Amino acid sequence: MLNEPLLTVFGKVIVHATRLEISVEARNNRVLDSIDVDVSDPDGGIRPAQQAEFQVQFPLPYPRPNGTMWVVVTAYDSLGLPLGGERRPFLVGAIIQPRLRILDFRDG
Repeated sequence: MLNEPLLTVFGKVIVHATRLEISVEARNNRVLDSIDVDVSDPDGGIRPAQQAEFQVQFPLPYPRPNGTMWVVVTAYDSLGLPLGGERRPFLVGAIIQPRLRILDFRDG
């Protein structure tokens, strides 16, 4: 049984954000999956003195697009207004099924 491939996204938040939206996109800005992460400081601290860290995992879809895909991270304030974001490409290759070798031991 093959394990499901996962994409791990991690980082630090250097703005006073309360929420992150982290998305995986294919061509034409098509969102394949998205995760919201609460990064608010329950003690009311102000960043960048206290940087929040995050880590999320996305299962890569099957079938999935070949070529370049993007991770998009957008930070939002407590009113839901975007503070900024980052968009980074990554390459995804085709899934290649392992070749099965069939041995026939019958007398020919």
